[in-house]
Amino acid sequence: MTEAAHAQPKPATQRTKTHDSIVRYRTELKSKGYCKLFNKNSDRAQFVNPRTYDNPRPAAWAGEDFLNYCHENDLEVPGNYELSDLVRGLDIIIGKVFDPKDKRKIVPLPGTRDFQLNVYRPFIAEKDPIALDDTFHAFFKALIKNEKERKILFQYIAHMVQRPWERPSWHIMLPSDSGTGKGFLLNDILNKIIPNNWIVGDFKSLKTKFSAKLETGILVWLDDPDDANPKTQKGLKTILSEERQLAEEKYGTERMVNCYARMILASNEAIPLHIDDQERRWCVFEKLTYCNNLSAIDGKQHRIDNYIRPLSNWLMVPGAIEAVHKFFNEYPLDDFDHKKVPITASYLALVEQSKSTEQVMLEEWIETLPADKKYFRFEEAQKVFEHTQTPCPRPQTLKTLLEICGFQSYRFKNKHAHMGSLWFPLGMTKEQVIHCYEAPSF
Repeated sequence: MTEAAHAQPKPATQRTKTHDSIVRYRTELKSKGYCKLFNKNSDRAQFVNPRTYDNPRPAAWAGEDFLNYCHENDLEVPGNYELSDLVRGLDIIIGKVFDPKDKRKIVPLPGTRDFQLNVYRPFIAEKDPIALDDTFHAFFKALIKNEKERKILFQYIAHMVQRPWERPSWHIMLPSDSGTGKGFLLNDILNKIIPNNWIVGDFKSLKTKFSAKLETGILVWLDDPDDANPKTQKGLKTILSEERQLAEEKYGTERMVNCYARMILASNEAIPLHIDDQERRWCVFEKLTYCNNLSAIDGKQHRIDNYIRPLSNWLMVPGAIEAVHKFFNEYPLDDFDHKKVPITASYLALVEQSKSTEQVMLEEWIETLPADKKYFRFEEAQKVFEHTQTPCPRPQTLKTLLEICGFQSYRFKNKHAHMGSLWFPLGMTKEQVIHCYEAPSF
């Protein structure tokens, strides 16, 4: 027999049994949704979960965290192990996605072997819901006294809970006295039932570089922001209505992402935001006030003693937050249109209050123009402010005011170049302007 015939098969490699402490630690990481993140920021794996994606843990983190885990749980630390042993079996991802409709935590990237972490965090009930307490409705009746507007708020919140993937084209504005309970509404109710929320203090932070608020928010609470200037307001319109937004991750490239964010603007200012009569992005509520026409000091204390504290105490009962979530998850949405803003009396009043002296002067001048001559040159609009106590706005501001008044500009060319650049109503076509301009005067 040949030497090969006498050769014995090599015994299978004996696998060393994984230490119990390591097995338990891996289970802990998986239960918290941890993954291995590979991107161009580092040539070694980093560790993230849906809560920590924007602050990834370095490779060495797992080793230190494992020692802490063993200490916390009184477990034996193995004598010899590799860092890779601790994280073996974790899902591998190359980026994130925010998709409220996809229930999967790890989402495949079409056409590749890559996966992304879905950082959307659904509400998770920890207890069975108990019966909804009377203090819940008592608080909302005191906060939103207008019954129709209270229903709008309930439906708006319910829509976030039931259909987080449908972004409304309009948002809610809550003018208010201080101390009426807006902060309590956010911190003790909305923050608990809508985990994907952000709070911001100004409009600019919505579009700062690497900001994830529009990309990973279902609710964005605008807390007493400064009134936006005309330039910011113009950019704000796209942020408020478009379902796709430009986003950029640190060390990443710009890309278009789906946006699901709803805004609730809460402000103690008399005019939270200047809006015009063409604005269809805000549902403006009546000013939130104290009960019984109380003064600020008495009103705040009355609200705390009679509405906020009783509800706060009930919300600490096991199953109470689940009851609130159940209420909104079952609230009827039959007559709710997320693409049609409700027009309120407060909205119409705010439009009038929002008009500046310059805008009023322009509107009054435009009214004097003949019906068939509703066009003019920019210089003519500037002359409106001559010999008045109101200085002419800067050119860019004046252009914005003319747009608010419902006008557009166009520079005519070719055989109509002699007409130059004209401003005319939005509903008027260039052909109509040419016809009116060249019509003989009698």
